[in-house]
Amino acid sequence: MGRGPFVLFDPENNKHWAMRLRVAHELQASYTRAHAFFKKRCEELITNYAWRSIDWGRKHHIFRIATKTPPSPRYPSHTASSPDLTLQLPKTLAQFLKLSHREKWRRMFEDRRIFQTKRLNQWSHDLFIDSCPPLADIMYMLQVLVPGMLLLVRVDHIPTVGDQKITRALPPEEWTLEHAEELEYILGSRPQFEHVLRQAGRTMAIEITWDRSEYCEDAPFG
Repeated sequence: MGRGPFVLFDPENNKHWAMRLRVAHELQASYTRAHAFFKKRCEELITNYAWRSIDWGRKHHIFRIATKTPPSPRYPSHTASSPDLTLQLPKTLAQFLKLSHREKWRRMFEDRRIFQTKRLNQWSHDLFIDSCPPLADIMYMLQVLVPGMLLLVRVDHIPTVGDQKITRALPPEEWTLEHAEELEYILGSRPQFEHVLRQAGRTMAIEITWDRSEYCEDAPFG
């Protein structure tokens, strides 16, 4: 029993993970250099995965696209009338941090119809995005640029022990290697890329915590 895996959006986690992973790149400059990377994935979604561009509000966004809600085996009659799924990225990181906008970003990133999250098996601590490659690329690049803002999480309920929470803050090492050239440019230097690569391949990118409060007993009286 348990929950997830799922995506958790919370910019407040950035400070903890930036310190844990010793991230040193300049966030907004790197994010700006990543605009072309994100636009390319947007074009792939439009060309190959039935997404379409939305013109409204584009001057404030790198891209803004939408697609039909995928069919649901449980509620097939609801699909036709369901609102479109929307995916957008702002031109500046500050937009992610605005309190007035956080609920909008949370709903988008945590929507499992867009970003599907899985793990290899029930014993694995390794979590990954199982959506189409352009969507996985978008999620993973954001994880690199702002560690902690987007986390992959799985909670396992272990009887008589407690709840084990597995959190992954960086993309898989394999993905990082496959995108070495792009990451080196976006992060600003080869050493910055190599640092992220090392962290992605280490246990530092995965945090395991326990909640045993359900099984804690008060000390006996007397």
